[in-house]
Amino acid sequence: MKKILYVLTTLLITSCASIPKESVDLMEIVILKNQKAHELNVALVDKLYKAKKKDIDIFIDGKYTDDIWEQLKALIPDSVDINKNMSSIITSLSKQINAQRSEMKQVLETARLQTQEIISKDFKIQSEASKEVKELLISATKIDENRVQILQNYSNQFQLGLDVNELELSIDGFLNSAGNTGADIQKLGQEFLKQLNQIKKK
Repeated sequence: MKKILYVLTTLLITSCASIPKESVDLMEIVILKNQKAHELNVALVDKLYKAKKKDIDIFIDGKYTDDIWEQLKALIPDSVDINKNMSSIITSLSKQINAQRSEMKQVLETARLQTQEIISKDFKIQSEASKEVKELLISATKIDENRVQILQNYSNQFQLGLDVNELELSIDGFLNSAGNTGADIQKLGQEFLKQLNQIKKK
């Protein structure tokens, strides 16, 4: 994709008169590929967040529940018959466990929506730039200075996007911290959401 952009950029900057029809067709291919890449990005991010929500269930139903149960038992006086009070203990335990699960998943859902917003915003900017270059290719009547400026803008916008690997590392970092007993999920969630806007392709 970058090679195609480089060819078009060189062609436009160095050309003074006519623009080959093939270059317009080539730009149309770039636009279509950008659309496909955007759709793939959206699907990939949704799949990533869905997998991480499953990880939350596995963690909560396993290690977290075991840890909470052990901590609770340590707080119960020896004079209390655990078996006789098991029903009320389970009720109390379930509320805490479900609250933890719900809070962690809510943060991920908010992050998913915010991530998709970032992707859509970037794609919109890139699409507008692509259309501008295509129109420039078709008309080939703008002065050289305008062409160079438009192409430079497009080249800069071509780098927009989301680094999915970095996104996953950020999600895992949040989950690892939020999974600790007594963790302030709200505060951790706010810090995690702030990081999303900084996760860009370099």
